[in-house]
Amino acid sequence: MGPTCPAHKAYIHLWIDIFLAMAVISLLIVNLVLLSKGRINDSRNAGVAGLLSQEVESPVVPPGKENHDISPDDSRQNELSLQAKAFYFSDEGEQLGRGPWPPETGKSTRLKMAWKLPQWVTPAVFKDVSVTGKLSPNVFWTGYVPIGQGVTFRPSTGKVRWDVVSGETNAVFELEFRPDSTDIEKKEAVIMSTIVVRGYDTATQARVEILIPDVLSLW
Repeated sequence: MGPTCPAHKAYIHLWIDIFLAMAVISLLIVNLVLLSKGRINDSRNAGVAGLLSQEVESPVVPPGKENHDISPDDSRQNELSLQAKAFYFSDEGEQLGRGPWPPETGKSTRLKMAWKLPQWVTPAVFKDVSVTGKLSPNVFWTGYVPIGQGVTFRPSTGKVRWDVVSGETNAVFELEFRPDSTDIEKKEAVIMSTIVVRGYDTATQARVEILIPDVLSLW
């Protein structure tokens, strides 16, 4: 049997066909893996974006004039306000955070913080709008800001700052929470305090400064 033998040629063609089939299968597997990763990333991005379509409510606070002025239920327009909330799960039950939940002593849990301004906060109504908030001692900045320009962190003060870009009303950023035994016992913790939204009211031509209630995480 030599190279010109029909059986020999058929044997070579068989191996070539097998090789080509394996190459095609390998390409299909690679494409499926890449497609799967793309779907996961799209799902995560959709989950974060979903925070902004919700009505984000601030924690319940005792009644009073100051609280009335900044209540998320106050529908009076042309007033400067802010809604803030820390998420591990969305209202639809989708996981947006990472790490153990409920939180565990000494272990890191990552949460998404959402800041939402009213739709009427535009440059025509308020100029130079900014938001600041102070992280609690056991809460840390990760640097991940999926939504919102102008969000920064200053380690010397422990404050997150959002210099609102014209046309934006939403910001979402990630925080790392490391609870201590007291937090675990209380099943709640202050994630951010001293939240202040500032702006220049074009109608009254005056600077406005509003204090927002602390953001809590409950489990």
